[in-house]
Amino acid sequence: MSAVATLNDVRKSYGATKALDGLTVTANEGDLLALLGPNGAGKTTAISVLTGFREADSGEVKVLGGSPDQLSVRRQMGVTPQETAFPNNLRVREILRLVRAHFPAPLDDNKLFARFP
Repeated sequence: MSAVATLNDVRKSYGATKALDGLTVTANEGDLLALLGPNGAGKTTAISVLTGFREADSGEVKVLGGSPDQLSVRRQMGVTPQETAFPNNLRVREILRLVRAHFPAPLDDNKLFARFP
């Protein structure tokens, strides 16, 4: 099995608050991984560090053999945030066009809609 995502001895603090204190976890190809814990346990911080939205204070973060800081790695990831900030008055097609504009060779609207009936 090859690792697709690894956090090794990762630490992340927000001021005096330790969100991650030496977290080590590996997700191998084919694994189903769930992060469980109470509010404030560091679940969102771990995902944010893994996806490159936040930088670890220390430790090693690898995704698909590289760093989440690398554009080539980020282009292979898909992330569904727990909250979105799209304006309420946007139509689904408008949101789709906004999101697909971030990709160098996006599928056309009809092909994307066909994937999500």
